[in-house]
Amino acid sequence: MSIYGVGISGYSGVGYGYEYKNRAVGRAESGGYAGTVQKSEMAGGAFVLHYFDNEAGDRTVGASCGRDYSISAYIPRDFDPENPFYKVKVWDKDGNVTERMVDLSKVDPENSDFIDMFAYSSYLESSGKCPGAQDAFMGSHGDPYDMDGMSYDDLFDKTNWMGRLKDMMQMQYRSGNLEGYLKYKNFRDFLEEDQMNRTDSASKQYEKMAAESASSREKAEDEKMTTYYNGVPLEERTGTDKKYTDSKTGISYYVADGKYPYITGEDAEKLRKLCAETGEPFLKKMAEITGNIRHLDENTTAYIGDNGTVIKSKDGRELSLDTSLLSYDVLYYMFENLGGTKDYFNESYWSGCMRDIVSTYLTADL
Repeated sequence: MSIYGVGISGYSGVGYGYEYKNRAVGRAESGGYAGTVQKSEMAGGAFVLHYFDNEAGDRTVGASCGRDYSISAYIPRDFDPENPFYKVKVWDKDGNVTERMVDLSKVDPENSDFIDMFAYSSYLESSGKCPGAQDAFMGSHGDPYDMDGMSYDDLFDKTNWMGRLKDMMQMQYRSGNLEGYLKYKNFRDFLEEDQMNRTDSASKQYEKMAAESASSREKAEDEKMTTYYNGVPLEERTGTDKKYTDSKTGISYYVADGKYPYITGEDAEKLRKLCAETGEPFLKKMAEITGNIRHLDENTTAYIGDNGTVIKSKDGRELSLDTSLLSYDVLYYMFENLGGTKDYFNESYWSGCMRDIVSTYLTADL
């Protein structure tokens, strides 16, 4: 089971005290950490994490708390995998408790409140269906500009969590945090596939995806994420930034400051339509087109950011490389012309590639 801290969306931390309500032993267990998360404003001056506050036979699988609430998710003692329900309890700052039985087969990640999604992510994590689901969900509701974090009332607001995850993917991608990008991407991809499996037919899923792609809300989200760079509309940069065209799709893109690829205008619309037709995630397809995701062979993939590269295999091997000093063009050329042993999980192999690539690139007839 997972325990998440107070004010998860408030990233600047202060010291706090905590109190576990342990009904099993009839006492409270107190303690504290420093310099980690926000101080709670719960009754009594310390937040209350109801980790052990469960009924006989129920099993706690998730617990979190904020500045004026505490929430816990439980597997009921009569849990039926064929008809899955989780129990969720929410306490307000005065200790008043609200209990809800969440039908896990009906949670809609595009239109559900925090309580339902907390139960659903706890279920996906505890059942092993989607490892890392709880961590990705808890991170998706974080707002680095909201230092107060979520409130009790926020728990009941309907939210498009797929949009939240998309925003977090974009944020991690822009910052070059490949590990963070993959965390949110894996969870979002799972939710997309799960939603697809719930539909009656493939045609209904296609219609749903096409409608989403065409909706003004989705367009507004995409434009918000890709239209501006350093406060300047991307359309104003296309006259000076270098232009590339993907030979397979015919979609063109640009690279800002020799590091950051972007797609805008008609090409962005082409990519949206392509993703609606194929069912591929927009950001994943964009990364493949621009070369930031490269499938080196059938078992090995490279994830390339502006501050580093991660090589991953299907069998779980992983290698991180410092490619921060290489420009987009040099990296693109290197991955297009990989030679030698192609021992992708040998650091010496990549050191040799990076050592030789700059002089090779400068003398190449491009």
